[in-house]
Amino acid sequence: MKDSAADTATGGSEAATSSNPPALPSASVVVATRSRPELLESCLGGVVRQDMRPLEVLVVDNTSGEQATQEAALAHGARYIIEPAEGLAVARNRGARESTTEIVAYLDDDAVPERDWLAALLPEFLDPLVAAVAGRILACKAEAPAVASRAGGVNFGGPQRIVFDRRSPDWFERANFGGIGQGANMAIRRTVLRTWPGFNERLGRGTRVGAIGMEEHYAVFSLIGRGYRVVYTPGARVRHPFPQTDVELRARQLSQLTAASFHCALLFAEEPRYRWRAARYALEAVGGKPRLWRERMGPATPSIRGWQGALARFRGVMLYLASRLESRRSRERVRATD
Repeated sequence: MKDSAADTATGGSEAATSSNPPALPSASVVVATRSRPELLESCLGGVVRQDMRPLEVLVVDNTSGEQATQEAALAHGARYIIEPAEGLAVARNRGARESTTEIVAYLDDDAVPERDWLAALLPEFLDPLVAAVAGRILACKAEAPAVASRAGGVNFGGPQRIVFDRRSPDWFERANFGGIGQGANMAIRRTVLRTWPGFNERLGRGTRVGAIGMEEHYAVFSLIGRGYRVVYTPGARVRHPFPQTDVELRARQLSQLTAASFHCALLFAEEPRYRWRAARYALEAVGGKPRLWRERMGPATPSIRGWQGALARFRGVMLYLASRLESRRSRERVRATD
């Protein structure tokens, strides 16, 4: 790559002094949503109550447009944008393109930020090499008693702040398989879009990979691979619905296995520099020793049967092959019309 991370990252400032602390970068909040106006209301209510208000709030409606969603957005002072092309990654990329600030902070429509959420995210971007920051995800307060025995109601994240770059020994595994952050609570520096293509639109909700996507993990991987830093900061907290039963936890785990297998196949086929690391992780997973960083990824999952796990992994690989064939056919159709 011709441009380096240091050349393209902006938003840093000169060293702080005790009397003149550096100004924090400007921020947009982007919420992608699809036919869930009640949840969106709660999410935007949390944004409005922030101690540090964003410069703008964008609601990206991932449908052809729905009145209830538009009304919820406008009632909270948000800009309403329609993105009919289905996919969470598509909607997030649209939000980044439409924003006008230095930092784009993402929330899921069912996540509610705590009052100091944005104030905890933005200082991390004073380091000009930081391209993305992820925060902690906790159970909704109303659910907390029901999930008290499940990792203390932590859906993702531990109490320790961690900085990741290519010098971190296990950055590849943590980035790609969930050890750094989740898209429900993540921010990116918008100027990285000069050299970074954004969220991979073949991954994530609304695509073949299904309910649990990997678009945020692939984004973290690709940013660190380009020489940037990514930070996990526990002070930036959001509340998010939490699996309540073993049945729900088991279903989530099977969905995650499918998504991770899809993602592993993509890395092996399309990222030749990291092929051996993807293969090693896949072999460890099949052998029952995947590095999933349970201490930072929420509740212990109830056991699943061996055949169920094998079927979920096989399905992920088949979905990847179908996705790749579909992409090839799409490119051929484009060439045929040129």
